[in-house]
Amino acid sequence: MLKVQNKEEETIHYAKKLHLINVKNNLATYIERAKRENLSHLDFLNYLLREEVEQKEQRAKLRRVKEACFPYPKSLEDFEIERTRNLTQDKWEKLISLEWIDQIFNLILIGPPGIGKTHLSIALGTLAAKQGYAVSFVTMKELVQLLKTENINFKNKNRLKRIRSSRLLIIDEVGYLPISPVESGLFFHLLSELHLKTSILITSNKSFDQWPEFFGDEDVVLGALDRILFHCDVLSLDGDSYRLEHRESLL
Repeated sequence: MLKVQNKEEETIHYAKKLHLINVKNNLATYIERAKRENLSHLDFLNYLLREEVEQKEQRAKLRRVKEACFPYPKSLEDFEIERTRNLTQDKWEKLISLEWIDQIFNLILIGPPGIGKTHLSIALGTLAAKQGYAVSFVTMKELVQLLKTENINFKNKNRLKRIRSSRLLIIDEVGYLPISPVESGLFFHLLSELHLKTSILITSNKSFDQWPEFFGDEDVVLGALDRILFHCDVLSLDGDSYRLEHRESLL
């Protein structure tokens, strides 16, 4: 039997049992406000539940962003759209609407190093995570390693399980390093699994005619492109390198 000293302590106990974390941690503050504003019973209950829901939603946003495994934080506000000559305002608005995720469209960002492809992909992924989508971010190099060790590494197996259940999968740096035919096959198989189920955002510094050199197998490239491009927008980013312009120097 629960032994408590007062009703407030008892209420905190029940809030804990019901996993109402915000009520449990802030009940005294809420009671003071209710007294100060002379809230009715219904207004007070409404206030408690609204605060609880808002805090739960905020924690869920932070959890989805963390689970996406972004390498570092980036925001759309910090992306210099005027630096990318091919990214019009109309295209920008369509990107940030995220309707392409609901429609299971893929997105490929192609352009030279330093133009902001990774920045934009992280920022879009962060926006999607905050709006309720399950998102996963992975470099091509890391993805290949995950696929190769899935059956012998429990941690990697769980990571791939989340990747396969994501609404948006971001694969960064496709084409930076060549991969073997076996690795290409594993990648191709994953794309087949995700086809028409998950939106895939790819960043690459290679044009499509250079992909056979990267994958090492033209048949694999054709199969991969067939699935990726079936529902896809390709955005060629062109402009001056942000990293070169903002490079640090000791001299």
